[in-house]
Amino acid sequence: MRAVHRIVSLFVVLVTLYLGLSGTLIQLIDFHSIFTHAPPTDPNMMAIREDADGNDDFAVIRTGDYLAPALPADFDFAAALPKVLAAASATFGDQPLDYAEIRMGDAGAVGQVRSDRQLLNYDLASGASSLAPVARRQGQDLQFQPRSTARRRQWRCVRRLIAGLC
Repeated sequence: MRAVHRIVSLFVVLVTLYLGLSGTLIQLIDFHSIFTHAPPTDPNMMAIREDADGNDDFAVIRTGDYLAPALPADFDFAAALPKVLAAASATFGDQPLDYAEIRMGDAGAVGQVRSDRQLLNYDLASGASSLAPVARRQGQDLQFQPRSTARRRQWRCVRRLIAGLC
């Protein structure tokens, strides 16, 4: 029985060392990206922020949002939202809306409305609008992500499991 205990203990020690070493390396990569002020498009920075994404195909925060300026302090939401909703009503008709929001674009404030896999971008300054299809994100993340991102996601799950047990 003592031999079995030693073999199991050796296996547990090796797994624990692997977890500690790989977790430390991932944290070192993260610290390097943070302290060298990596751009928002850097794969490691995108992996660090991947929890900011919403579920399925709705991104709460996009990469461009980290570089976009804030909405002006005197921005009139009460006047802007009816304009965006009127453009959405003209474009989508009676279709139900998934969401409506106002973000900062390249030329200023932009209203975005989504309905049934279609995204309407409405420029509040010029009144111009454009309609584009929304691509599905499900499964896409795992297929095209860098190897470090997949490993980081796996370790995040392990850490959450361990934290839940404590």
